[in-house]
Amino acid sequence: MEQKINLDRLEQAEELFGSFDENIRLIEKEFGVALVVRDSELKIAGEDPEAVDKAARTVKSLLTLIGSGETLTEQNVRYCIRMVGEDSEDKVARLAGDCICVTSKGKPIKPKTLGQRTYCDDIKNNTITISFHNSNIQNGVPIAILLQYGHGTGTGGWVQGRDYINPAIQPIFDKIAEQAWKGVTKL
Repeated sequence: MEQKINLDRLEQAEELFGSFDENIRLIEKEFGVALVVRDSELKIAGEDPEAVDKAARTVKSLLTLIGSGETLTEQNVRYCIRMVGEDSEDKVARLAGDCICVTSKGKPIKPKTLGQRTYCDDIKNNTITISFHNSNIQNGVPIAILLQYGHGTGTGGWVQGRDYINPAIQPIFDKIAEQAWKGVTKL
């Protein structure tokens, strides 16, 4: 089976393939397909129709990033592959755009994942932001986040427990703990 994708410009193909074709090799290796460019057409071929479809969806999401001015990195490519595996590549377009700031050397700082994008949006739209996103998954199992109440003693010690939290702010800590628990137990 094969699929064809038209490339608007030669620059798109250059950015998509990356240095020494590193980006395309990642896609080929992940899905077991072959990618070839002839003129302005990218051909994706492979024996498994599902793998060819996923590779095509990955390429289209990468072209979306390229079209919005993003420079592709191995991290972008792997993230798009993962998003396609989760059937959520339509959200990749949210990664493009806003630059949070520019470093002293001129490098733009941008969100690299949807979780980071959501966090940045929350900060922009709210006075106080407490965000819980459990993206730390190992072997398909979400890793829990632990919150510990208490305070430092000033001499390097730690006093544990709710009783040592100022009663005026205990409801805030309770709400944080409740929201964190909801965030890490979502399936």
